Amino acid sequence: MSEEFIPTSEITFESNNNNYIMSSDQDNSAFSKSIPLLDSTNFNEWLVRIQLYIKHKHLLKYCLEPTNNSLSGASEANVNSKKTEAALILISHISSEAFYAVIDKDNSEDPHHIWKMY
Repeated sequence: MSEEFIPTSEITFESNNNNYIMSSDQDNSAFSKSIPLLDSTNFNEWLVRIQLYIKHKHLLKYCLEPTNNSLSGASEANVNSKKTEAALILISHISSEAFYAVIDKDNSEDPHHIWKMY
């Protein structure tokens, strides 16, 4: 990647066995913290846990389906907020190696695009 990407959402860093997990203030549940960072060794565990967590947060449809771009006003703002939350959850649970392989400034807030990459 030619330019450095810095996520726009406010995040905190927590140590988990020398891996650093990014979490928003709204995303501090015990289950969220149990989701490992995706790396080259744990895809199946990561997939099951992240999918259940995103489903629990009622955000899975934003990962599985492209969003409707014909919305406006409050509907558009609500969908954009949910897309950003889903993208933040995904990005918060991947290793730096996976992050730099998949995320760039153009797809960082598109959970469907991020999900397709895995």
